[in-house]
Amino acid sequence: MNIVKKFIIYLVIVIIIYVSIIFFVIIPTTSDIQAISDQIYNERIDLEKRYKKGQLIKQLVEDFRKIKPQQDRLELIFVKESEILNFVTSLENLANNNNIDLSIKLKEIENTNNIASMPLDLTIGGSYQNVIAYLNDIEKQDYYFSIDSIRINSAGQTAGIINLFVHGDIFIELE
Repeated sequence: MNIVKKFIIYLVIVIIIYVSIIFFVIIPTTSDIQAISDQIYNERIDLEKRYKKGQLIKQLVEDFRKIKPQQDRLELIFVKESEILNFVTSLENLANNNNIDLSIKLKEIENTNNIASMPLDLTIGGSYQNVIAYLNDIEKQDYYFSIDSIRINSAGQTAGIINLFVHGDIFIELE
């Protein structure tokens, strides 16, 4: 065989080997590398999401620790459903202590969740100083009474006597 034919055969063999390497080694390896790169990218995104969730949970735990000491105070704000009578009695006792006339109107509970608001109307009559003292005593109570409106007028012919109409809500913890 002559040298040109040998060279062509060697050249064809080398080209076949290179093409085989490209198709059977390099292309599958490149494909695997791309797949691994995509998996790493997706894992990084997942880890970032988990990190953010972890930070939110850490912040929630920290916020909970801050309000934990106030939990007992927050529980006192709500009138338990079984203690509504005690609440009304305490309002009446404060009225007696401040020498004023008091009329209380409780309305039906407005919703049926665990915690509900109950409209409360107070009609308070007495001297200006006694009424103000009574309002201060109500404010010092543990229970939260959210006042929506207050209306004041004179009691008519009697000097120094006023009538105060208070409308608001108390918050009931349903049992």
